[in-house]
Amino acid sequence: LNGVRGALNIHEPVVYAPGHGNDVSHCEAFYDARAIYNLEIGPEHVHLMRSLYEESPHIHSFLGLVESFFPPE
Repeated sequence: LNGVRGALNIHEPVVYAPGHGNDVSHCEAFYDARAIYNLEIGPEHVHLMRSLYEESPHIHSFLGLVESFFPPE
């Protein structure tokens, strides 16, 4: 996948993914991003993402609403 992203000149320093549920594809596709911010309204999804990526300090999962969430800088 990195070869495809490089060929397409896709370089995302920060990935913001609201409402993805159990989908981890963005975390895997952009694993080398500077930061990945997941936002969910269901605590179970936040818990799942945090447990899956607890050893990845650049992947953060939050509970909240898109309308009132501001990713940390």
